[in-house]
Amino acid sequence: MQSIEFVVSPDEAEFACGLLWSLGVSGVEERAEPDGAVRLIAGFEDDLAEEAQAELEQRWPTERGAMNYEQYLDSWRPFARAVRVGERLVIQPPWIDPIAQPGDLVISVDPGRAWGHGAHPTTVLCVEALLRLGDLEGRAVLDVGCGSGVLAIAAALLGAEVVQGIDIDLAAVEATLANALVSGADGVVEASTTPVAVIDATFDIVVANIGLATLVELAPAITGRVKPGGVAMLSGLLVEQVDAAVAAYGEFDEVERRAADGWSVVVLRKRG
Repeated sequence: MQSIEFVVSPDEAEFACGLLWSLGVSGVEERAEPDGAVRLIAGFEDDLAEEAQAELEQRWPTERGAMNYEQYLDSWRPFARAVRVGERLVIQPPWIDPIAQPGDLVISVDPGRAWGHGAHPTTVLCVEALLRLGDLEGRAVLDVGCGSGVLAIAAALLGAEVVQGIDIDLAAVEATLANALVSGADGVVEASTTPVAVIDATFDIVVANIGLATLVELAPAITGRVKPGGVAMLSGLLVEQVDAAVAAYGEFDEVERRAADGWSVVVLRKRG
């Protein structure tokens, strides 16, 4: 693992973070500089770091060096926050002061060694989209790239009968199962490293918050996992990337797209 550090103006921070995610960053930490600028510390796998630095250097001076992976994985924790989504659902890191009120549905999320504490705009956008789908009772949901399990657990708490999370990272699978247990969704949520193309089932809702490149690469497999009339919810997308994602899913009609802080979610319905 290598780190790439660079400083941007506050107005550039959103764009810079979006660019980092498009370059395959594993995680990003933001630190305020004394002069009001923003220092970004990005973690890249060794095979991606050089190319990423070259792209960033076209816009900002950067510094690259070896990263203490274990230390980096925990460096974001002081900046985590609890988030209320809609009127009745709360995403709550357990080390943060609770914000839930009586009657709320609470997703307790500790990502462990996986990425995702639940406050990223794409996660919130996806949970909001799930809420707008209404009662999920009796429905089957697949979360592709489940990370810490926030979306899978949200679907379960909203009434889904079957929820399956998949991720290539075993740490993500472990985090999803642990968070489902703490959140009271362990009887519904299952998780594994099974590739989406291998899954022998179809679902009413497939959620994939995994970025444009992976959404396009997996489009045939994801399309095959959605029942006719079912929904594909795509995110991890910058606003300007949504059309490219939609174009890869030719068997679907667009239902809605929403944006926040430069990020988007798009909901598609499969024809048939």
